[in-house]
Amino acid sequence: AVLLTAAQEGSLAANAAAIAYANALPKAQRLPDSDLQIAQLVANIRRAKDPEAYLALSLLTGAVAQGRQNAFGPVSGSDIAAQSWALAACRIGMDCSATSPVMTQYCANAMVCGYQNLNQLALNALIPAASAKLVETNIQSITAE
Repeated sequence: AVLLTAAQEGSLAANAAAIAYANALPKAQRLPDSDLQIAQLVANIRRAKDPEAYLALSLLTGAVAQGRQNAFGPVSGSDIAAQSWALAACRIGMDCSATSPVMTQYCANAMVCGYQNLNQLALNALIPAASAKLVETNIQSITAE
């Protein structure tokens, strides 16, 4: 209920998270998730440069978005895309240091600990080395004005 209230009050991060976790919510509490509505949400998040919303959007832009580039944009549909959105959140100001909440979650949930920041974790443990250049290109595309 808190998530939906925040989404209804205009929180972009809550809107993205509510869509990401829609299957866990009762149907009456789900937000609309048409391609047009998602495309508008993505545009609003990019325009607002909200790091927490970028991170929440990373939950939506992975393999689950495959075939829905009209909704999520060109950086979507793969694990590389999802990681690109998460790293873009760091690039625009989210705390991604070793002691940040996002790194604590990776350590606690995925047992991936001991990295200095999310960028180091992603490039050393989550993203194949051959995809590093693509990730950087994706981040630049996501964060472009």
